[in-house]
Amino acid sequence: MQMSDWESLLQTQLVVQLRSYVEMAAMPLSSDPLTWWRRQDRLATVSPLARHLLAIPASNTSAERLFSS
Repeated sequence: MQMSDWESLLQTQLVVQLRSYVEMAAMPLSSDPLTWWRRQDRLATVSPLARHLLAIPASNTSAERLFSS
């Protein structure tokens, strides 16, 4: 399957932005990750995905107890 020009451009943007992210200094531990990602204009393609994944609520329930009957 051949990629369209749009898909190729999107893939290029993702690679460039992920490389940029990896090269960035770590954010302070006291920072709010959702706010930090919201402010990353140069990571505009990756940022919505990161915010979506970070919005998943944490749970204290052990996986075994959660899925047992």
